[in-house]
Parts: sequence; structure tokens; C-alpha cells
Amino acid sequence: MGFREFITNRLYRKKLQAEFDDIQNIQPPANLGRPYINKLVERLLSEKHTKAAQVELKLIGRDAAPSLLAALRDPKYQEEAMIYLLLELLVPHSPDHVAAAAMPLIRSSSSSIRKTAALHLASLGRDDSVPLLAELLNDVNGYVRAYVMIGAQRALAEGRCGEGFRRSMYELLLAQCDKKWEVALNDAASAVVELDRARATVDFASERWLSPSNPNVHQILEACNQTGILLPEKLVRRLLDHSLPLAIGERCYPHQYVVGGALEALARRLGEQIKPLLEELLASDQEKIRESAAKGLAKIAGLEDPVNYVIQRAQKVGFEGLTAPERVVYCGFLFDAEVCNGGIMQFFGNTSGDRAVETLEALRVLNLPEAFNGLDTAMNLVGPLSREPDRDMRLTAFEGRYDELQAGFEPLEHAYYATKGLLRQRILLYAVANADHFQSPSPIETDKSLGDATSTPMD
Repeated sequence: MGFREFITNRLYRKKLQAEFDDIQNIQPPANLGRPYINKLVERLLSEKHTKAAQVELKLIGRDAAPSLLAALRDPKYQEEAMIYLLLELLVPHSPDHVAAAAMPLIRSSSSSIRKTAALHLASLGRDDSVPLLAELLNDVNGYVRAYVMIGAQRALAEGRCGEGFRRSMYELLLAQCDKKWEVALNDAASAVVELDRARATVDFASERWLSPSNPNVHQILEACNQTGILLPEKLVRRLLDHSLPLAIGERCYPHQYVVGGALEALARRLGEQIKPLLEELLASDQEKIRESAAKGLAKIAGLEDPVNYVIQRAQKVGFEGLTAPERVVYCGFLFDAEVCNGGIMQFFGNTSGDRAVETLEALRVLNLPEAFNGLDTAMNLVGPLSREPDRDMRLTAFEGRYDELQAGFEPLEHAYYATKGLLRQRILLYAVANADHFQSPSPIETDKSLGDATSTPMD
């Protein structure tokens, strides 16, 4: 069973919803005994019951630790995925045991095992794990290094790291900011800023890091832009001047990202002075540069992040409480997010499809024919039920027609993808033109907000 069944089978959707509701409503019994907890730990081994058992064990907390520790010593639980899960459940309650279990794993021949060790050792936030984490940050596998970074971010977010750990991890991850990570994106700069924004503001404002020779300079620009760190105009302009002539054609990475990051940094630093260049680069052939130019214009207009602002507003006041311009941005963003993630079928199958009529109007206002005509044609292919806000009712139109409709949607999707992100640019420029509706006090995290606003079993 999968997405096709979700779209075409009402009973399958009800089953998923029931499972989702059951997990949301889990409550451990008042009188817990070791046998009950042992049984829950055993249920981790059953694919059908893993998620529910994991949720309940998290709720039980410290009382589950003895059973989880026993499982760590049991041969039945020695598969990589199970070791990962057991250690994750133990991190908040048995740091000594997690450290003891994870330390021998850092030199495993399996990169997956080393990733597990990296994540959970770093998640502890312990000073005595720093030498081992330093070793893991030299691992040949970039994902192992990335998991050290993620673990340190977890320790920070969950209040488990002391000042010593924080200082040490700042230094270790700062040193990674010009290193190439094999097979993984090096986003160490974002963790550096989280660990100590004040220090990062000073360190990243130097030629040591803002250099055209740094393969990760675009990640530094992005981390600073996302957190409002101002960077020196001279160094940012040098990056822009170096990368702009190279940001041409299909094989220009990472120069289009360097240019995009530099434009956003200069917009924050210079305001109206950089506006003519931003307006000129709205016509760039590079999607990233066009979108960053639009973001820069939004910042000059006093808008930190119009999309995140309207998602936050929708959470507070509901879709009906949004102003007309806010609805345009909200619907346009969701259309782009759904179609770029899973196509038009996903748009109709998720809660975004509840607002198909409003989305069509938003796309008309945003004036991108490939988007408006794509949804309009798709709705005509589905028929009158495409306008139905009730998902179960809407999806009856897809029963027995999945392949037919998917075949009809594909050319519409290809035409939309060929616009290379123009809708995202149009959304930002529309927000600029209606700036009084999008005054954001502070940026928020898009993925988290979207998930909170629209989560369902398949969303």
C-alpha cells in the first residue's frame, strides 16, 4: 500500500487516519510494571508496532531505561536501525550508558553505524565525548560528519550542552566550514551560528571564510542571511564579482548560490543602494539568483519572509482570517510546494486540494500561465469534484482513474517545472507590492510551520 492506494482507496485512508489518531492519543497506563515495559520494547522489533511503541516509551521516559539497556545487550536488537532507536530513546535518561554503547561504534566499518554513534554521542552534549566527535569530524563519509553537527544542534536545542561542550563544538565545526564533505552537504556554518551567534558574527566577517576559494562560502552566506548577521560589504562584493560571470549555464554550481547569498547579504547591508542590481537580476537565467533578487527586494521593503509570515498567520487566525493578499501568497506557496514535491496528484491528495478553487484564483493573480493553466486543466480533467473541499469526497473522482489522470497531469507538471521557480519569484514580488499585509516581526522555520499547519497522515 502507498500513495496510489491513499488517493484511490477510501478504506485505506480511513485506516491510516485511525492509526494516526491512535498514536496521537497514546497514554501509558498509570501503574507501570517492568513486564509491561519489556513488552513495549519487544514491540519495537515489529514493523507494524514500532512507531506506537516508540511514542509510548518516550512518554514513559526514565522508567523505560532499564528495559532499553537490557535490549542493547540482547542479540535480537543488534541491527543498525534498532541500535539507533534504542540509543535515541536512552539519550535523555541514561547518558553514561549511551556513551558507553556508542563509543565502540565510532570505528565500525559500517558508515551507518558510525553515523549512529556520531549523532547520539553529540546529542549528549558531554565534554568527555569531544575528542571522539573530533575524530568523527574527520570521517571520510560526509554524512558521519553531518550527524555530528545534527547531534550538537540537538544537544543545544534540548538544553543538554554545557559551556565547555558548546565552545569546543563551535571550534570544531568552524574548522569544518571550508572542508569538502564527500556525498553530503556541508552545512556546518548553520550549527556554528546556533552555537554562538556573537562569535560567528565576528569570525565569518573575515577573509578567512568569505573567500572565493572557500567551497562552502555560499553556506556561510546562507547561515548569516537566515539569522540576520550583517557581513562586510567589501568581502561580499568580491564574492559577487567573482561568481556572477561564472553563474551561467547548467553546470555553474555553486556560483549561482554564491551570487544569491551575496545579493541577500548586500540587500540587508545596503538597502536601496543595491535595488537597481536586484531588479536587473530578476531576469537572470538562474533560478536561485532570480529568487534571491526577489528576496532582497522584499528585505528592502521591510519584509523578512512573507511566506513564513503568512503561514504563521494562518495558524493563528485560520485561512478565513487571512486578508486577500495573504491568501494569494499562502495558496501560491502551497501549490508550488506540493507540485514540486509530488506533482499535481499530491496537490489534490493532500489538504492543499481543499483550497483548489482559492488556489486557482491565487495563480490567476500571480499571473504565471504555466501554473494557472496547469491547475485549471487538471481541475477540468478531474471534473466537478476537483472543487470539493472535503478530501474524501474529492478523491472519489480518482477511484479507478489514477493512471488516466496521472498521464494527463504529467505534461502540465513538465510545463510548470520548466518555469524554474518563477512562481516563487512572483509570490515574493507580489508580497512586496502589498507590503503592508506582510510585516513580519521575525523569521520562522518554513518546514516546521507548514507541517504544523497542514499535517495529516499523508501530508
